[in-house]
Amino acid sequence: MKFFCYTICLSFLFALGTDRLNAQQRTIDSLQTIIANTRSDTTKVEALYRLSMLYMNTNPSQTVEYAKQGLEISQKTGNENGTSICLNSLGGAYYNLGNFDMALNYYEKRFRLTTKMRDTLGMAG
Repeated sequence: MKFFCYTICLSFLFALGTDRLNAQQRTIDSLQTIIANTRSDTTKVEALYRLSMLYMNTNPSQTVEYAKQGLEISQKTGNENGTSICLNSLGGAYYNLGNFDMALNYYEKRFRLTTKMRDTLGMAG
């Protein structure tokens, strides 16, 4: 009877886990579709940032790739908010990769930008 209960519980937990993975994959697919189809640079930067955050703890190298794409677009278009969030994402990714000097570099860039913008919430994050 104990074995049966354990089997049911494990099956339930497995089902919850795979459902969550499917939901995350759907989110990733949706964001990639937005990036491919939108003409709005602001929307594209936001989608790239969100993608970078989805990979932050599981694949920081992928985070770097998406955040750098977002950073490039936001700097080219003068989108300071987009630049700020992408710098923060890069700092977190390099921290997770163990490259603390690069992480600090991106965090300091973000801090200088948020100070210039008078974005106190951004300064704190």
